[in-house]
Amino acid sequence: MKYHCSIGLVKIKFMWSKPKTWLAPLIRFFTKFEYNHSVVFIVRDGITWVYEAKAEGVVKSRFLDWKFDITTEKALLLEPLFDFNLDVFEETCEKSLGTKYDFESTLFHQLIRQLTNERVWIGQKTIEHASREVNCSEFAAFLYWRASQHRMFEDWYMADPSDLFDLNKFRVTKIK
Repeated sequence: MKYHCSIGLVKIKFMWSKPKTWLAPLIRFFTKFEYNHSVVFIVRDGITWVYEAKAEGVVKSRFLDWKFDITTEKALLLEPLFDFNLDVFEETCEKSLGTKYDFESTLFHQLIRQLTNERVWIGQKTIEHASREVNCSEFAAFLYWRASQHRMFEDWYMADPSDLFDLNKFRVTKIK
């Protein structure tokens, strides 16, 4: 079985008609980063799967069914430059399906972190918490932390999209 995985950072348009998308410009404003959402791609046997933490929790969809308009949205593809266990990565993705979205971290803990120039973190720091609630960037960082035997993203629990954009860890491809 041939497969690999990568992270996608996307900029979701501000649209009042879609639930929770009002959060996108706030995330970009406070993180001072152009991208506001993280997803994980796994290619297995020629099929690309998308795993992401959304308002309804961690979900999985086929790339072809994924709700992303490549013609109007911006995206980056981040391919890891470090070693990690693909089986652990995918197993953790599958075990995470249905995990609730961490609104408290996104709306409160991350806000405090950004307002204090990333000096103060008042949120959770445990694997137990991650098994109950994650936001999109925590989810991506947690996956690589587990699959790299805790070598990458040691502070996965407070990751935001800008934390994932590390040219020492990933090869970056701008999709649009």
